[in-house]
Amino acid sequence: RYRPGLPLVLAGVSMLVEGGQKTAVVGRTGAGKSSLSAALLRLVELGGGAITIDGQNIRGLGLAVLRRAVTMIQQDAVLFAGTVRSNLDPLSEHADSQLEAALKTVEFSAHVGASSGLDVNVADGGANLSAGSRQLLGVAAALLRRSKIVLLDEATANCDFATDATIQRVIRASFRGATILCIAHRLDTIIDYDSVIVMQRGLAAEHGSPAELLDDERSLFSALVRDTGKQAARSLRASACTARDERKTTAGLDATPRATAVVDGVPRVTASESV
Repeated sequence: RYRPGLPLVLAGVSMLVEGGQKTAVVGRTGAGKSSLSAALLRLVELGGGAITIDGQNIRGLGLAVLRRAVTMIQQDAVLFAGTVRSNLDPLSEHADSQLEAALKTVEFSAHVGASSGLDVNVADGGANLSAGSRQLLGVAAALLRRSKIVLLDEATANCDFATDATIQRVIRASFRGATILCIAHRLDTIIDYDSVIVMQRGLAAEHGSPAELLDDERSLFSALVRDTGKQAARSLRASACTARDERKTTAGLDATPRATAVVDGVPRVTASESV
C-alpha cells in the first residue's frame, strides 16, 4: 500500500524470474505493473512477504546497494542541465572512450545529428532533445552501469518506431546475460521474451512463455494480443512460435546444464509479496 490505511495494491503475488532471462510484465491499465517495479526498487515497502535476489531479501539491503544492483530505464529519462558527459557519467567514473562507445552503441549521433559529442549542452529535463534522444541517453547510461538486473518501465512508450527499434536491438545485444524485467506497453517488443507475467487487479494472474500463453485462447495474454487487431495478432502469434522454436533449437545444441539458482553469476529474482 502507498499510504497507511489504503488497500493493498499488490496482494498474493508469487513469481520467479530466472537469472539471465528476459521476463515481461504486461496487463491493462491499473493492473499493478508499475507497482511491481516500485516494490523491487523499494520505492514503497512491502506490507508483507518478501522479494529476494539470489536468495537475499532486499529488505536487508541498503537502498544505495539495491539501486546500484538494479538499473532502471523508465518511460521518461531523467536528465539534468549540463552536458551529455555529465548526464552519462555524473560521478566521473568512466573514461571518455567508454562514454563515446556507449553513445555509439545506442546510435546517438544517427538520431541527433552531427552535434552529438560529449560536450553538447543538455537543458534541464533534456528539453532541447527529442523524447527518443532522451531515451537513448538513458539507455547509454544504463550500459555504463553494467548492472546484472535491468528494469525497463515502458521504456519506449514515448519513442518513435525508429528509436524504439534501436533500443530493442541494444537490449537484445548489449544486455545479453543480464536479468531483464520489462514492463511493456507494446507487445511486439516482448513477444520473443523467455516469459511473460500477466498482471490483473494486483495479482500475477498468468506466467509462462508467450507461445505457451497463446496456446490457450482463453488466457488473458491471448485477449491482450487479440486487442491489437487481426493482422497484428497474427504477426504476434507467428513471432511467439518462431521464438519458441529457436529457443528449443538453442537448448538442444547446448549440452551444458543450466543452473537453476544462478546463471553465470547472474541473479534471479523471486517475489512473494503484498504491497
